[in-house]
Amino acid sequence: MTAKAYQIDAAAREIREVEWDDTGIVDIRRFLNCGDSGFCVGWMFAGEPVYIDDKGLLKPSRHFFQVINLDVRGGASTPLAGNGLYTGRDLYKPNGDSAGAAPPRMSIEEFREKIRFLSRAQADAWSAIHAKESCTSINGQTVQTWEQFWREVPIPEGLPNVVLRLDGPDGTTNVAFPTVWDAIDRARLLRDFRPLGAWKHGALISPDLTVLLTADEITKVLS
Repeated sequence: MTAKAYQIDAAAREIREVEWDDTGIVDIRRFLNCGDSGFCVGWMFAGEPVYIDDKGLLKPSRHFFQVINLDVRGGASTPLAGNGLYTGRDLYKPNGDSAGAAPPRMSIEEFREKIRFLSRAQADAWSAIHAKESCTSINGQTVQTWEQFWREVPIPEGLPNVVLRLDGPDGTTNVAFPTVWDAIDRARLLRDFRPLGAWKHGALISPDLTVLLTADEITKVLS
C-alpha cells in the first residue's frame, strides 16, 4: 500500500509531496537518505510523526531543519539533521493488525509554515545560544549541556568559515574560523586575557555577512 507524505529535503531546502510504501521501513530510509542508519520520530503533530535519521547528529551534517511556530521550546524544536518525512497517523484493522497510514491532516502549505531550514553555521549558533541549557538529564539533573553535546557533532570537510568580528581600540578586525565554536573558544581566550588588551567581541557572522550571534549573545555564552 502507498500513502501520501511530505518529504523535508534539507539540502535542497524544499518540502515536497511524495508517495511512500506505508507497510515497511525501506521507504522511510529512502526518503531520509540515511542508508542503513536507524530512524526515529523527531517530532509529533497530534499523533502524526516526522521521521528523522536518528544518527543524523553523529554524522558530519551540513543541512538541518527545525519545526517552528510551536507553543514550546521558545517556539521551535532543536535543530534536526538531514531530511525528514512527515506521514499521517497509523491505521489499524479491527483485529489490531496494521492497515498502513493515513495521509497527513495538514496541507503541504500549512506544513511548510512549520519548517525552517538551517545551515550548519546556523545550527552551531543555535547550540551556542542554548549552550548552558540541558540537552540530557536524569531525574531532573543535567547530565550534558547543549555546548557539551554539540562539540561532539562531527564537522564536515571544507565547511565555510565563520568570522568573529573583534572591535578594538584601533578599529575592527575580522578573524575567520572553521566553526562557530572555534570562534567562541577564541573569544573565551580573549576574555581570559582581557587585562592585556581592549578587544571586544563585535559579532559572529557567516560568509554572506548574516549575523549569527550578536555581541550580547556571545557574552552570554562566555559568562
